Amino acid sequence: MSAGRLRFLRAGEKAPKAPAFRLVFEGGAQLVLTEAGAKKRAGVWLLGPEAAEEQVAHLGPEALGLGAERLGEILARDSRRLHPLLRDQRALAGIGRAWSNEILHRARLSPFALSTQLGADEVARLAAAIDEELSRGLELRERGASNERTYRVHGRLGQPCYVCGTTLARVDYEEHTVLYCPRCQTGGRTLKDRRLSRLLR
Repeated sequence: MSAGRLRFLRAGEKAPKAPAFRLVFEGGAQLVLTEAGAKKRAGVWLLGPEAAEEQVAHLGPEALGLGAERLGEILARDSRRLHPLLRDQRALAGIGRAWSNEILHRARLSPFALSTQLGADEVARLAAAIDEELSRGLELRERGASNERTYRVHGRLGQPCYVCGTTLARVDYEEHTVLYCPRCQTGGRTLKDRRLSRLLR
């Protein structure tokens, strides 16, 4: 999803004119891959069973349904900031940048908190937030919901937090942005620039 967007379109649904890849099924449904950026890194590969297994061998356990105990073990392995850890497919499979923002907001945890410094209640909140947010997202996407309807934090810089009304803040990196609510997640503190500010816990 960093390089492109993969969408399943039902028969008769409007499709892009020139996607990077289009697979048309009997009955007219389509699977289309598009890439809006200039880098053009998206691609499609056809793999046999052994090659496919090799390609996913490095993935961590599926994030949805993981549970607090197993999540706690993963968090305790290495002291890392929560946002990049959740996005690391070798640690947990199935969470990207957008859902890291949504999950950490739901769990009321700072994106910059250290994984090894979470209490048992915080780990439980994070595990519950993973299940709740991914389930919510899957349900909405299966109904064809847009980003605007699906995301409540991601992509909403400058808009009010849907829980407390505080203006959502961000930290910019080269290829992604972390969004969060200063009141719900960082005790009222806003991190303006990762390079110039002290990391929040």
